[in-house]
Amino acid sequence: MFDKIPDARITEIRRETAKDTTCQLFIDRIIEGWPKNKNDLKPEVRPYFSIRDRLSFYDGIILKGEAVLIPKAWRGQIKERLHRAHLGFDNMVRRAWGTVFWLGMNQEIRQLADNCEHCMERKPKLQKEPLRQHDDGNYPWEKIGLDLFEIQGRNYLLAIDYYSDFIDVDLLTTTSSSQVIIKLKKQFAQFGIPRIIISDGRPQYYGIQHHVTSPHPKSNGKAEAGVKIIKGMMVKCLNSRTDQYEALLELRNTPRQDTGLRPAQMMFGRETRSVLPLVQKKSPRNQKRDARKDCIKKSYDRSTRIKQKLENSQPVYFRHKPDKPWRKGVVTESNDRNCIATSTDGVQYKRNSEHIRPTLIPVQIRDKSPERTTVQEQPADTHVKEPDQKRSVPESTCLESATTPVTRPRREVKTPTYLKDYVRF
Repeated sequence: MFDKIPDARITEIRRETAKDTTCQLFIDRIIEGWPKNKNDLKPEVRPYFSIRDRLSFYDGIILKGEAVLIPKAWRGQIKERLHRAHLGFDNMVRRAWGTVFWLGMNQEIRQLADNCEHCMERKPKLQKEPLRQHDDGNYPWEKIGLDLFEIQGRNYLLAIDYYSDFIDVDLLTTTSSSQVIIKLKKQFAQFGIPRIIISDGRPQYYGIQHHVTSPHPKSNGKAEAGVKIIKGMMVKCLNSRTDQYEALLELRNTPRQDTGLRPAQMMFGRETRSVLPLVQKKSPRNQKRDARKDCIKKSYDRSTRIKQKLENSQPVYFRHKPDKPWRKGVVTESNDRNCIATSTDGVQYKRNSEHIRPTLIPVQIRDKSPERTTVQEQPADTHVKEPDQKRSVPESTCLESATTPVTRPRREVKTPTYLKDYVRF
């Protein structure tokens, strides 16, 4: 085994082993034998009692199997060499196993990896949290989701009812707040004012309970799913030159997979008349919906775990953009799974807990308050060079220069000598 390690390192480890008092106690126990009772050992040696059968001593080196027991004075160098490649905790532990060993090695390596800024910035995505499903409400249009989308340069506003999956789409001339409000007022006049609106950052209307989600696709998943369905339908209609409104009517009359009921039927309590023959009948709501939701949640939660709640002023790393490295920041406000993180330059970002990773590395926030700048005024008796008597200056130029305040120093402009015999305008 020692043939694989340079002689200088073996010599250094052997020298430090001879100096380390705990290592000398190991050597005495290995040579003289271990007692039957753990309490008969000195406190420094007791933690190694369970692996006593795997410890051996050879040529001044203590071994655990084929791994070298590193003296305390040399452990810092070993950890630094393991961390040079910034491979992360799992890879560093695998690299160390079978080569070096000391009690508590894994914990020290984890602490080293968690306190490295370069490793934290390049860590992979966090594990998903358990699925938290929205309440569908108790009646139609009680709770709706809003989202904007674009098709062929045109912007649309989508509203989807959580209870019935009823979708309404409006064309927007602009994406300004006033235009969105006008379209929402039209929808509210048609279907009533909802009690709860879920969106990704729209203003509040009337006395509505408005939930603003963080920029995370799963936070407003109902509206995102509706956008996917509508965009696919509208693109096909544009390509085939068929009526989009007729397609929307048929979509509203298509039974849902979980309940077997049509969105228009759940929304209005009746089936809307379309181009297909219709026999009026009453279809009560069944129990398939709750069973399907429970099945979806159970399947989703298999690969999730509940994260610890973040505290205010807690240092964290957060995703500035999905494809960018993690950035340092401090938790300013924490609310369940949504959190406001302040970056080192003082900018606040609202993020989902999936995009925030706690850290033990202290973070300094830069003060963004504007610095006072002192503007030094020129003295009143500053000498101004008189213009040449031979030069003819237009009157308008004189008035303009007399009334225009000097806002910054200007260099003196001299007339070239080859133009001194000419009158300039």
